[in-house]
Order: sequence, then structure tokens, then C-alpha cells
Amino acid sequence: MKLMPWSITVILLVLLAAVVTLLRQWQQNGPVSSAEQSATVTAQTVASQPYQPRRQVSGVLKAPQYLQLTNELSGTVSRINFSSGAVVEKDQVLLEIDHQEELARLAATEVRLSQQQKTVRRYQQLYQGQKVSTEALELAQARLSELQAEQQVLQTVIGKKVLRAPFRARAGIHDLQQGQFLERNLVLTTLVGLTDHSWVDFSVPQGLPELAAGDKVDVYLPGKTQAMTAQVVSVEAEVSSRLRQLRYRASLPGSQQQLRANQLVQVDFATGQSRLLPVIPATAVVRDQLGDYVYLLEKDQAGVLRARRQQVQLGARLGEQVLVTAGLQQAQLIANEGAFKLRDGLRAQVAVAAPDSLTAAAEL
Repeated sequence: MKLMPWSITVILLVLLAAVVTLLRQWQQNGPVSSAEQSATVTAQTVASQPYQPRRQVSGVLKAPQYLQLTNELSGTVSRINFSSGAVVEKDQVLLEIDHQEELARLAATEVRLSQQQKTVRRYQQLYQGQKVSTEALELAQARLSELQAEQQVLQTVIGKKVLRAPFRARAGIHDLQQGQFLERNLVLTTLVGLTDHSWVDFSVPQGLPELAAGDKVDVYLPGKTQAMTAQVVSVEAEVSSRLRQLRYRASLPGSQQQLRANQLVQVDFATGQSRLLPVIPATAVVRDQLGDYVYLLEKDQAGVLRARRQQVQLGARLGEQVLVTAGLQQAQLIANEGAFKLRDGLRAQVAVAAPDSLTAAAEL
């Protein structure tokens, strides 16, 4: 039992001597090995491409010829000469409101008018022979003018009860019936002119570069990916006080049978000059609370590839690519996939290079 404490003491002394020996060897020879930390990423050389800033706003298609057909006078429908959705020609009679009374009065007036014209001619001959007075001739001429005015009034009333198409158009849907009584100023249907173009009305927020008459814009119809080109024809004289936007009107070629009035469209137009900008994969961008960054891959004095954090300003996104407006130059090598694993000065291992940077990766 007395030997136990001595045994423990001897063991501790042996362990202490071994530790001291290992420390002396480490001080003399240094560490046996020290592996430097690194991260494996893919590499991408910075490419450039032309870019022109553009803006897209909503617009509305408008028909250059459009009206709501209304009846100025009340009456009973005696004839309907068009169907819903049909194409009507210019001056085609669309609808007649009963005007038999006016026709009868017009016929009677024309008979009196013809008789009065003969009377005036006879009075003129008699006046030249000094057989009638000036007063008698003037009364006859006044009566003739009165009958002519009455004729014009009746013709105007009849014209208002016979509704004609003012231009070639497609009629809207209606529920008119023959024999139906119409109150005055009732909207009967709509007429959309069949022109070879449409108007596109759109507004641009204040602060963007202004468009001018003659400028081209791209128009995207609903469900279509192919743009149509329109030309600005009118610019509003003032900015709207409520929305602070400037209104434009552009002419878009195309038949009204293809383009529908009041359709919503997208209008795309340039807002600046075209310039060459660096473009990088979106996966190369690292974000934190201070902004957007990429990691440049550069060789140090020993030829080792290391990461250097570089702040960038990003522009528009083009699919899987993103434009860089500041912070990068063409042909610089950056980390792509796996960039989030890097930090300043960390050694980088390039695993697979992007297709446009195989040469740069091979040099590493």
C-alpha cells in the first residue's frame, strides 16, 4: 500500500519528460505538417455585351374611327338594316325610325314650292312690263323662300330618322327590334372603323427621357411574344397633375379586324444610349447588408490563386446573367458557383471552368 503513491509519482514524471521531449523536437524541427485552408469554386471570365436601358409601360389600343350610334329623335323603329357584329359600309342605312308623316308633309311642301316657283317667274315677267308692283313681287319671293326653308326642315328631320354609317366599320352587339319605340338620345350600338392602323395611348412617368414625334416603340399584344413596331404621332402638351405622367399616342399598323380596340398592351421603349457593359452569372454575386459583391480570382507572388472581395453595382438581369454597371472590367476572372464559400485572401481551387474561361482555368 505504501508503494502506490510512489508508482503514481513515477508515472507522472515519465509523462512530463515525454511532453518536454516532444516540445523540444517541435521547437527544433517545426510542425510536422500544416495544410492551408482553401475552397473549391468554378471560374468565369467577365464578358461584355451591348446594352440599352429600356422601360416598359402599359398602353391601350384605340380605334382611330369610333362612335356610339344614337338617335337624336324619338320614334318607332320601322327598319333595321344591319346585324350585330356585321361589317357595314360608308353611307349604308343602318336603321330607320318611322317618318311617313314627314314624307307626306314634304311631298305637299314640294308641290306648293313648285307652284310658288312658277308664280315668282310670272311675277318677274309682269314686273318687267310694269304690270305688278314691287311689293307683290317681293311677297311672292318671300313665300318661295319660306317654302324652301320648310322643305329643308322636313328633309333634315327625315335625315335624322334615317341613320347611316359615317364610315366603313364593324357594328357592335345590339338588341334592336322592328316596331320598338326609341326614346331620344339612346345609345343603339357602337361602330368601330375598319382602318389600316390603330392608336396606342400610353403614359410615361415624369423624370424619364421624353419621346418625340416620330420615335419608334415596341408594342406587345396580349399573349404574343413578337413585338410590333409603332411610331409616336402625338405628345400631350402637359404632364398630368394627378399621376405626374406624360401621355403619348403612337400609330400601330394593322387592320382593326386583327387589333381590338381597348385592348391592354405593353409598350417598350429605349430610355438611354446603348453602351458596352460587363455581364456575369447571377450565381457569382454574393450579397450582404453592405451590398453586392463578387470574388476576383488573382495569383499572389507565389503563384497561388486567391480570392479578393470586390463590390459591384448591378444593372438589369438578363435571364441567368446580370449586367454590372460598376466595379468590374472585361476579362477579369471571378468565382462563379461556390463563391459564397470564399473570403478575402482565401486560397481558391478551380474545379470546373465555365466554357468561356477554359483557357484561363488551364493556365492555373
